[in-house]
Amino acid sequence: MASSRLLGCMILQLSLFYFISLVSATSQCFYPNGDKSTDTPCYTDGSASHCCGSRSICLTNKLCLSVEQPYQLSRGSCTDNDWRSGSCPLNTCREFQSPKLLTKADPKFAESAQPGAGAAVVWLNGTGADSVYCCNSVLVNQTSSEKFCSNINGSPQSSFAVADGYIIPGAAALSELVKGSNDTSSVVANNTSTATPSSSPTIKESNDLAIGAGVGVPLGIIAIFSIGWALWERRKRKRAVLQSSRPVQPVIAHDRSFMLNELGADHPKMPELYSRSSRV
Repeated sequence: MASSRLLGCMILQLSLFYFISLVSATSQCFYPNGDKSTDTPCYTDGSASHCCGSRSICLTNKLCLSVEQPYQLSRGSCTDNDWRSGSCPLNTCREFQSPKLLTKADPKFAESAQPGAGAAVVWLNGTGADSVYCCNSVLVNQTSSEKFCSNINGSPQSSFAVADGYIIPGAAALSELVKGSNDTSSVVANNTSTATPSSSPTIKESNDLAIGAGVGVPLGIIAIFSIGWALWERRKRKRAVLQSSRPVQPVIAHDRSFMLNELGADHPKMPELYSRSSRV
């Protein structure tokens, strides 16, 4: 009995440990320098994902769009603490000075300009597909009046293009939005002041199925095993109770009461019962 209870407790503990570890492994986001952020993952299917803040909308181009004025694009964080996964926005404001991926163990890590926060993605010039952007700031040359991208130390940096991005429902600022069967997502064009309605592309459309399979299958197996163990224990206890409480029927012969196990081969014969027809 004690061993059965111990087995049940172990099954419950393993179930809780699996669920907690699965949630915690996919919910923590990190900045490029390894610092933890308060952002939430844009995809929760267990794989690496870019992250955005609670006041931003996740986009499929791995950027975030603020829901507050002036509706700024930004680079958020990533669930991969080393930022080596392709799901992180590696090529968008990943690092300002060093093109090399560095970790905290690298002696040159402090010299790199890997930010421990998000980075604004600022429009520089161009329209439509020809639009180009800068990280954090745009400066104007006082002599030529030409705009250029500025690094964090004031030196010029290269501009870059941004791919079109589709809204990801159910994450960050849209965490309460559930994607319906007939809904459409909006594409955020290179010029962030306009948006063109369009049907969303097939990107991680099996998100819910992956979550159900990853969490439901192991927990379902554990649940079935637990139910079977409980039914087996109940049946065993019921059988033991019935065997211990089964009475032994007495047999009355004349004026003595005999138990079945006390009657020998020469036990007295049972008297015949009188019927109504045998009475005089």
